[in-house]
Amino acid sequence: MRDAKGLLEVAKEGISRHGADSDVGRSISSGADLLCALLIQDIKETSDGKAEIVKGVAKDRIVSVTDPEMRHGRKSAHQRFDGHKATVVADAETGLITDVEILPGNAHDSQNVMEVVERCEEAMGQKVEEVIGDSAYGSGGVRQQLAKSGRHVVARVPPLPPTGKFTKRDFKIDEKHDRVTCPAGHVCDDFSVVSSNSGSGRDKQKRKRFTFDAKVCSACPLRSKCVTGIAPRSITLHPQEDLLQSARDFQRTPEFRKEHSLRIVVEHRIARLIQLGIRKARYLGRRKTLFQVFMAAAVANLTLIANATDPMRAFVSIFVVLTFAVSLRFARPEHQKWTNGLLAA
Repeated sequence: MRDAKGLLEVAKEGISRHGADSDVGRSISSGADLLCALLIQDIKETSDGKAEIVKGVAKDRIVSVTDPEMRHGRKSAHQRFDGHKATVVADAETGLITDVEILPGNAHDSQNVMEVVERCEEAMGQKVEEVIGDSAYGSGGVRQQLAKSGRHVVARVPPLPPTGKFTKRDFKIDEKHDRVTCPAGHVCDDFSVVSSNSGSGRDKQKRKRFTFDAKVCSACPLRSKCVTGIAPRSITLHPQEDLLQSARDFQRTPEFRKEHSLRIVVEHRIARLIQLGIRKARYLGRRKTLFQVFMAAAVANLTLIANATDPMRAFVSIFVVLTFAVSLRFARPEHQKWTNGLLAA
């Protein structure tokens, strides 16, 4: 910490000497900002002036000074990674990849879903009426966004965490008359309005919380299957509870299973992109990683077209793209300016 503070003082003098608006001043300022961010996220200074390692992981933690845009991410509860996430959109009828996006590793999978859908519409020249995805796209917030624009979502509702007790699904919720009926048949119409974080954790949202009468709960024969401790059972409604309830009902129908099965198309396209190397980023930063995924998507689409069109013409197109991709793979550092220009275009 002492060495870092000394270095920041030197940086301050350098910025003052060269000017904050000069190229050298901006370069020094950028490095100083990165050093400050690293100090704040990992180290704290005690009242007696000593430095201590911060316990836990800072929100939006920078994991690499070489690529400061990398973030901690998770593929599952047990499988973690450091890097970026790729969003892949494919047309269910043709299998062609219509759009790709690169997100921070710690971003929610459904982030920027509206922007992605709108870009697909612009690319294809027609309206996207139905979005098929996994449970990450089945949250109430995503459903509300797409429903407002007249689009239908076919995705499983995110499962509730297992508790060994009755879940919200076991309760009959009547939002129209503001009442909730428990599995034992007791009705609760007493609710309070509480504020809680949205699924993304960024926004405070108002929610209705129904709390059953304590005397009724204590005498209920199903109490051991419903609650623990002495507190009565409460049910907090999601801000988009009506959309989620409708989605759960639709989820149990044969029509849902038929439409949801089309999601296998994009799974095959993702597997193809993995074959083409998108599991590992070849460049630094999300912008250049996006370029890498665009190149892989172009090759994947051309090979798909080759199976349905004239093989020779498809071969020539694929050869041109592959030659271009290989040239970038072995490009020397002095060619990076050209690559940056291409990316900007």
